[in-house]
Amino acid sequence: MTSLLTKHIKAEYLATTRMIGNALTLGDLETWFGLIDVFRARLSPNELASLGYAVLKALGPENASLTAKAVLGRLGTPYPPLMSAMDDAAF
Repeated sequence: MTSLLTKHIKAEYLATTRMIGNALTLGDLETWFGLIDVFRARLSPNELASLGYAVLKALGPENASLTAKAVLGRLGTPYPPLMSAMDDAAF
């Protein structure tokens, strides 16, 4: 049954899974960072979000939070509005 499904997998997905396998096998930063370009070239924003969601859920809350912070940086607290939403928009 698996081979039947494999025949219908899009070429960009097969190339992406090969690159994931390479990164897991080699385990070096250069290969992992190379995956970023592969993902951007071969996957849609929705597919990337779905993949990211699944990976973060697999990590568990503590490691998912650390990973998200490593990617996004510390976003911090937003600045308060100047006086009102209209004043802030005019600024």
